[in-house]
Amino acid sequence: MIILVLCCAINLIAQKHLELKSWTGISYETKFKIKKQKFKLGIDQQVRISDLVYNTRVSALTQVEVSKKITDFYKIGLSYRLSYINRLRNRLSLNNSFKVEKDILSVNFRLRYQAEFEKNNPFAQEVRLKTTFKFDADKDYRPYFFGEIFYLNTSGFSNINEYRAGIGLDADYKKKHQFNFMLMYSQELNMERPGKSLVLGLFYTFAK
Repeated sequence: MIILVLCCAINLIAQKHLELKSWTGISYETKFKIKKQKFKLGIDQQVRISDLVYNTRVSALTQVEVSKKITDFYKIGLSYRLSYINRLRNRLSLNNSFKVEKDILSVNFRLRYQAEFEKNNPFAQEVRLKTTFKFDADKDYRPYFFGEIFYLNTSGFSNINEYRAGIGLDADYKKKHQFNFMLMYSQELNMERPGKSLVLGLFYTFAK
């Protein structure tokens, strides 16, 4: 993993059009009941730094999500995100997650509809499709890789405007403390001057 990160960093220096980013976050998760129905509440705070080499920009976002497990393989969730990237932005998301497990491998498919709006700007919406393959190599360590595509609406592959792919590692410490290390490549499509970026992520979650 370290060698891969170093190689990508060298490649970044050689290619100015590839932007290096850093995402860090801390989260809190807890479960609660409403009339015997079980729900999960998650609160997430992140700081994202863009263009670490040439023109550094810092943004922050806060997200609250409530989710419910419907069956052993299907979960639905609703989230609200407030972010500050030069200006305040609001986002509502509806998440549908499907999970299949076989031996040490688990496959998670997420379908997300998100709507983002900000003051004096039109309503924007996207559909996101993400697939994650995770390996339970050890009770405390789970390597994974994933891919994700973004649609401007639900019809036509010409409307794909971004794709992401990455690898990572989930690690637990005494069950309640969870760490996530991630390396992700992102590419914009079907737009003027599409951007490319390499994202290094480090996240901590306290799960009660």
